[in-house]
Amino acid sequence: MYGANASGKSNLVKAIEYSKEIILKGLNNVETYKKYFRLNNDSPKKPTVFEFELEFNGQFFS
Repeated sequence: MYGANASGKSNLVKAIEYSKEIILKGLNNVETYKKYFRLNNDSPKKPTVFEFELEFNGQFFS
């Protein structure tokens, strides 16, 4: 993966890793402290959504 500095490459990798932990360990067993957009005071109160769409043999899964 490549792109300009500050374009979100590291954050994408962190989001995938965090999602993997949730899938494997369950939400109650994953550190959730400060896992929200911290520049907006309303963010801790809003739900967070991750969605992955995968293509396998011409079929899409999400």
